[in-house]
Amino acid sequence: MNIKNIFLIISLFLSFQVNSQTITGTFPGIAKQQIKLVGFKGFNTYVIDSIQADEKGEFKLSYGKKDYGMGYLSAKDNKPFFIVFSGTNHPPIYRADN
Repeated sequence: MNIKNIFLIISLFLSFQVNSQTITGTFPGIAKQQIKLVGFKGFNTYVIDSIQADEKGEFKLSYGKKDYGMGYLSAKDNKPFFIVFSGTNHPPIYRADN
Protein backbone atom coordinates (compact mmCIF):
# COMPACT_ATOMS: atom_id res chain seq x y z
CA MET A 1 0.00 0.00 0.00
CA ASN A 2 1.53 3.30 -1.02
CA ILE A 3 1.47 6.59 0.85
CA LYS A 4 -1.31 8.06 -1.33
CA ASN A 5 -3.69 5.22 -0.44
CA ILE A 6 -2.92 5.55 3.26
CA PHE A 7 -3.52 9.32 3.09
CA LEU A 8 -6.82 8.75 1.26
CA ILE A 9 -8.05 6.25 3.87
CA ILE A 10 -7.13 8.57 6.75
CA SER A 11 -8.82 11.52 5.02
CA LEU A 12 -12.03 9.57 4.50
CA PHE A 13 -12.04 8.44 8.12
CA LEU A 14 -11.48 11.97 9.42
CA SER A 15 -14.15 13.46 7.15
CA PHE A 16 -16.67 10.91 8.46
CA GLN A 17 -15.77 11.76 12.05
CA VAL A 18 -16.14 15.50 11.43
CA ASN A 19 -19.59 15.06 9.86
CA SER A 20 -21.05 12.86 12.58
CA GLN A 21 -22.57 13.66 15.93
CA THR A 22 -23.05 11.31 18.85
CA ILE A 23 -25.64 10.47 21.44
CA THR A 24 -24.41 8.75 24.59
CA GLY A 25 -26.53 7.52 27.42
CA THR A 26 -27.05 5.21 30.35
CA PHE A 27 -30.33 3.31 30.67
CA PRO A 28 -29.69 0.65 33.37
CA GLY A 29 -33.05 -1.04 32.72
CA ILE A 30 -32.02 -2.05 29.20
CA ALA A 31 -28.53 -3.37 29.91
CA LYS A 32 -27.25 -5.75 27.22
CA GLN A 33 -30.23 -4.97 24.94
CA GLN A 34 -30.14 -3.73 21.37
CA ILE A 35 -30.85 0.02 21.12
CA LYS A 36 -31.93 1.68 17.86
CA LEU A 37 -31.69 5.33 16.94
CA VAL A 38 -34.64 6.01 14.63
CA GLY A 39 -35.27 9.10 12.52
CA PHE A 40 -38.27 10.43 10.65
CA LYS A 41 -38.44 11.20 6.95
CA GLY A 42 -41.90 12.63 6.43
CA PHE A 43 -44.33 10.09 7.86
CA ASN A 44 -41.85 7.23 7.45
CA THR A 45 -39.15 6.13 9.89
CA TYR A 46 -35.66 4.75 9.27
CA VAL A 47 -32.94 3.30 11.50
CA ILE A 48 -29.97 5.66 11.75
CA ASP A 49 -27.76 3.56 14.02
CA SER A 50 -28.02 0.69 16.47
CA ILE A 51 -25.83 -0.87 19.12
CA GLN A 52 -26.05 -3.26 22.03
CA ALA A 53 -25.86 -1.51 25.42
CA ASP A 54 -23.17 -2.79 27.75
CA GLU A 55 -23.78 -4.46 31.13
CA LYS A 56 -24.35 -1.05 32.77
CA GLY A 57 -26.81 0.06 30.09
CA GLU A 58 -24.32 2.51 28.56
CA PHE A 59 -24.34 3.18 24.82
CA LYS A 60 -23.05 5.55 22.13
CA LEU A 61 -24.85 6.10 18.82
CA SER A 62 -23.90 8.26 15.83
CA TYR A 63 -25.92 10.30 13.39
CA GLY A 64 -25.03 12.56 10.47
CA LYS A 65 -25.89 16.06 9.37
CA LYS A 66 -28.63 14.69 7.10
CA ASP A 67 -30.41 13.40 10.21
CA TYR A 68 -32.18 16.41 11.66
CA GLY A 69 -35.44 17.17 13.39
CA MET A 70 -37.13 14.62 15.62
CA GLY A 71 -36.10 11.04 16.32
CA TYR A 72 -36.25 8.50 19.08
CA LEU A 73 -34.33 5.76 20.85
CA SER A 74 -35.96 2.36 21.02
CA ALA A 75 -35.03 -0.86 22.79
CA LYS A 76 -36.62 -4.29 23.20
CA ASP A 77 -39.57 -2.83 25.13
CA ASN A 78 -40.36 -0.53 22.14
CA LYS A 79 -40.99 2.43 24.45
CA PRO A 80 -39.76 5.47 22.50
CA PHE A 81 -37.47 8.02 24.11
CA PHE A 82 -37.87 11.06 21.86
CA ILE A 83 -34.93 13.32 21.02
CA VAL A 84 -34.25 16.36 18.85
CA PHE A 85 -31.33 16.22 16.42
CA SER A 86 -29.71 19.60 16.93
CA GLY A 87 -26.65 19.23 14.70
CA THR A 88 -24.32 19.04 17.69
CA ASN A 89 -23.31 16.32 20.13
CA HIS A 90 -26.01 15.63 22.68
CA PRO A 91 -25.19 15.75 26.37
CA PRO A 92 -25.38 12.30 27.99
CA ILE A 93 -28.91 10.93 28.43
CA TYR A 94 -29.86 9.09 31.61
CA ARG A 95 -33.02 7.14 32.29
CA ALA A 96 -33.45 5.76 35.78
CA ASP A 97 -36.76 3.93 35.30
CA ASN A 98 -37.04 0.28 34.16
